[in-house]
Amino acid sequence: MTNPSARSILFNMCDTFVRNAGIQAAGQGREGSAALFGKNSDRHPDEPQMLFVGRADLNAWEGKSDQSLDKYTDGPLKALRKIYDQYEHPYRALISRPIWMWGGEMGLNERGVAIGNEAVFSRRHRRGRQNLEEGLLGMDLLRLALHNAATAREAVDFLTRIIERHGQGGDGAYKGHLFYDNSFLICDARQAFVLETADHRWALKTVTSDAISNCYSIEDDFEDADQISSQAAFRPLEGSGGAKSSNFSFASHNESLLHRIVTRGRVRRARARRLLDDGDFTLERAFQLLRDHGGHSRPKKGMGNLCMHSGAFIKSHTTASMVIEYHEGGPIAWLTGSPHPCLSLFQPWSFSALQPEENGSGNFSEHLLAAGPVFQEYQEGEEYAIQMMELNRGLSDRYSRFIKELKPERDRIEGESRQRVNRGVAEGDLAGSIKSCHHAGYEYLRKVRAFAGSS
Repeated sequence: MTNPSARSILFNMCDTFVRNAGIQAAGQGREGSAALFGKNSDRHPDEPQMLFVGRADLNAWEGKSDQSLDKYTDGPLKALRKIYDQYEHPYRALISRPIWMWGGEMGLNERGVAIGNEAVFSRRHRRGRQNLEEGLLGMDLLRLALHNAATAREAVDFLTRIIERHGQGGDGAYKGHLFYDNSFLICDARQAFVLETADHRWALKTVTSDAISNCYSIEDDFEDADQISSQAAFRPLEGSGGAKSSNFSFASHNESLLHRIVTRGRVRRARARRLLDDGDFTLERAFQLLRDHGGHSRPKKGMGNLCMHSGAFIKSHTTASMVIEYHEGGPIAWLTGSPHPCLSLFQPWSFSALQPEENGSGNFSEHLLAAGPVFQEYQEGEEYAIQMMELNRGLSDRYSRFIKELKPERDRIEGESRQRVNRGVAEGDLAGSIKSCHHAGYEYLRKVRAFAGSS
């Protein structure tokens, strides 16, 4: 697949949050409370993103996916190949992945580790483009960590080792070109970390409730860092008699000021943090955060809102959304499998309820729609993603009608699904509860398809 041409400014924007990380492990949670992790992946409006669950088998992906771009196979994939066989990849993972790459924007593995990454822009991009093209994509790093880490702490150690040894880079744009570094929010049932990077450099801090976006956020409050950053932070001040410096900021030292302003990452991060701090933050509130239009009832185009809608000049919108709910019995993923959470249905999914895929007719209405949104086969998942993207465009064109005619039913189904899942957790029948939720979701999506195709 050759590279599409670019005619607009391109940014891969995202927003990721965590709330109450480790609350159950610390014995501080009320009965029924849960830690929550979530992310909106914002990418080019023409770029489908699919949900895949399975092993790390890179050979299977190369043999079964026909969506990869030349710039990926000639650049980041070569960098990935150099290190891929060094690891055993013991864990299955749920991956939300742009269909042209092996890696993913966000995901959850079978040990309960969840990771979301963000594009951040350091000053190193003044270097030659060839060096950047040869690096590892943040999405490939994310997927490698999920297949190889049993805890959030192990994922941190895994990522920092690779970043120090091999660096990062690669062209992360579906159309045109975009080079960036990465920040990661890494969570499991016990703790959460923010990891920010700049080339081979990194800084780390532990968080309980926080949000990250397309901006650096770690100042002088990091708990660990690469050796060079640590030395810079604790270099004695001149004339201080050996006193350690407290003026070093990882963000200020690395961040491109121009990109910080243009991406509006600080605006979205501030909004997400306000919503996280607003009262009793429930699963329903998590959905609302990802659907947020800055307090407005209708979408506003541009990069200022958590639920992002693409404008005419800057091409970036929310292509996929995920919320992870940490129960004592294990994590449950709530997934849209489609763009724009404000127009989409969150459906529950769990490794404990994972069933082998059944053979189907391949017809969208009867097989893919019923099987979605998570697939164990790349080609079927990619086909589903493409068709859901087209379906979402039909809803966007009828936004006012959707709010009036379909949104109440969507909200009702989500509410009933939350209740079913809670009963399933309490009664030890999560698989049965999720199956019934999928039946309701299937019937709803059939109505959505008819609605999107109406005049």
